[in-house]
Amino acid sequence: MKFICLFIVSMFLFSCFNEAYYKRDDVISSGYTAFVKDQSFQSDKVYKYLPGRYFLEIEDKGAVYNLEGLENIEIDGSDISIVGNNKSSLFYVKNCKNITIKNFLKIEGFQSIVSFDSCSNVKVLNNAFVSRDSSLMSPAIDINISNKVEIINNNIFGFEEGVLSKRSQDININANGFNEQNLCDIKIDRCKDVDIFNNLFDNLEGSSIDISKSTPVNINYNIFSNSYYGVTYSGNDTESKVRLGYNTFRNIAKHGVQVDSLKDLTIIGSNFTDCGNGIVINYLTKLNLSNNSFDNCKGNFLSLDNFENADIVDN
Repeated sequence: MKFICLFIVSMFLFSCFNEAYYKRDDVISSGYTAFVKDQSFQSDKVYKYLPGRYFLEIEDKGAVYNLEGLENIEIDGSDISIVGNNKSSLFYVKNCKNITIKNFLKIEGFQSIVSFDSCSNVKVLNNAFVSRDSSLMSPAIDINISNKVEIINNNIFGFEEGVLSKRSQDININANGFNEQNLCDIKIDRCKDVDIFNNLFDNLEGSSIDISKSTPVNINYNIFSNSYYGVTYSGNDTESKVRLGYNTFRNIAKHGVQVDSLKDLTIIGSNFTDCGNGIVINYLTKLNLSNNSFDNCKGNFLSLDNFENADIVDN
């Protein structure tokens, strides 16, 4: 009787919070608890889930969860792992404001994890995203025509791209770990006001950061290692500005930094060690290169072609 009373009281207190808990008791043969596939989200709510490892099997190639026209939602995956069957994406978020996805221990087995389309003030924080199917050609995080996006303190492994951002503005990618993407860790295309800080990039056959027609882009205090290229910029763009400060490039097979057609490039306080070439530049209006170090580069520490104004100091 005492136990029953305590249970009733705890359920009453639980219901007083504006948090939506969703539970399903089905257990499939794999031993995982089945995760609900038909959940709908509402504005102005915090969603939490009972701790555990969930298996989510989807047959179509759409998204499991579609959020459209909503605002002020927090999806908290604390102590949650989700496993999919590589046939769908997990979250598709369109025309939404103030959306946060955070704290998932691991999400794996999805074509992509989250896509933001025409959204503002969205955040992806403190998650681990894993793809183990190299044939899937999708980014973990896809950002399209959105603004005020924060990607902070996530670990991203094995996708086509870790983060793909197109035609978006005010992008902050900070303190993430990127490992073994198939094409590039971060791809920035036609974006404005991009900050990429304090990230770790490791073990990649392509470019860790690939940028085209975007300005201004600030890339500071990152560590690049064991990739084919560190940072690449292309797109026949003579108006953009890119700044790289205090980055470390280690064991980069081809070029630490490669730039083709850019107006203004600054590289300061960075270290290039065991790279094929340090910095390779073609078609540049203005270059500021200062206080960088180059150790054991196999080719040239600096290669310049078709440039107008270069300020090279203490390298």
